[in-house]
Amino acid sequence: MRSRGRKRLVLAVVAALAVVAAVAGGVALAGGGDKPPPGVSAGVSALTRLPPQAHVPDNVAWFVTFESKATGTDPAKALKGVRLLRQNLGVAHADVYAFKNAAGSPCFLLTGDSGTCARSPSAGTSGLHWTIGGGDAQRPSSLVGIASDDVSQVQLTVDGAQVPISLENNVAFGEFPQGHQHATIVVVHRDGTQSTADVNLQG
Repeated sequence: MRSRGRKRLVLAVVAALAVVAAVAGGVALAGGGDKPPPGVSAGVSALTRLPPQAHVPDNVAWFVTFESKATGTDPAKALKGVRLLRQNLGVAHADVYAFKNAAGSPCFLLTGDSGTCARSPSAGTSGLHWTIGGGDAQRPSSLVGIASDDVSQVQLTVDGAQVPISLENNVAFGEFPQGHQHATIVVVHRDGTQSTADVNLQG
């Protein structure tokens, strides 16, 4: 993770990142379904369906180049594969850009905030590669992540209160006030199974 002055929690399995908190994740089966595919191995269609960016902003290009080198990916090839997945998110009107590294993992950046790459598509919480936390005087904390195609909904509870999470073009996003203690992320799969992750927001 490359964070611009904001504390942000990340999965311990993420490569080349500054891990600032331990995350306990698990899978809860619902409706008798089988265990969902690991990580985002079910696919992230937005990274092929949406067109590559003809122009990549300088801050995004820096992230892509840095993470490409950290993950053994050709930076020039990665830059040609950058997609703009979502725009105008939250109070900072941030955008989410993403590309696939050499391992096939989606690397994503929330502009003005932070970005992450996982070791492999199958790493981490089933259905979602994510970061959570952060916040400063200008913006609240947030959850941002890349969801696989088999995910229908992402839910977030922070200290017992439900936080609205939108899901579009494989990007989950939501904001919540700083200063909370605990978060639970629930990833709802299309077959009725659920993946969960519990997070200590204070590290």
